[in-house]
Amino acid sequence: MSHERVVELLGSHKVRIARALVRQMRTLSPRYAALEQQALEENLIRLLSLTARFLETGDDSSLKNHTAYTAQLRQALGFRVGDFMLETFSFMPVLRRFLVERAPVDGGFEVGILAH
Repeated sequence: MSHERVVELLGSHKVRIARALVRQMRTLSPRYAALEQQALEENLIRLLSLTARFLETGDDSSLKNHTAYTAQLRQALGFRVGDFMLETFSFMPVLRRFLVERAPVDGGFEVGILAH
């Protein structure tokens, strides 16, 4: 699977992926249950959009800025570094599951870093 296909999938399934991420995050950390679901989903949709932009352009500045801003917001809400790290670590397994579901049947699945 080319990175163009990954970008396409991220763009066309942002809401579904964001909802799966919210479920995963709330399972791993009860602190996320206290956050408004819609706000959390919107934040993750933005993160997915910025991830897709990074894959398209190679420019990670917006992605880094958004991640730093989100970390500051979480800290202001009383989240600890461990809570934020759980959010970060839940991202890749959810994406991997989603991408593997859409892998070509012919075995041409190549996701690079996402496959590791």
